[in-house]
Amino acid sequence: MVTKLSRPELDAALEGLTARAAVIAKSSPPGDQAEELAGEAEVLEQEVAAADLAYFHDRVEAIIRDAGMVETGAAHE
Repeated sequence: MVTKLSRPELDAALEGLTARAAVIAKSSPPGDQAEELAGEAEVLEQEVAAADLAYFHDRVEAIIRDAGMVETGAAHE
């Protein structure tokens, strides 16, 4: 049986993912950044409790957007 992360543990893991996003944004080509971070998030997702999945996905999306890895709003259209 796989133990799932508690919400505080998940928040700590997401902080680590935020730090990785900053590194990826500086070191990877722009077209690969979001995909690279999503791959790291996918590994972490295995440890997320079902009740926290929507929260997790929202946070990962915000991390990617805040790191400037995707265009948003009118600039994207």
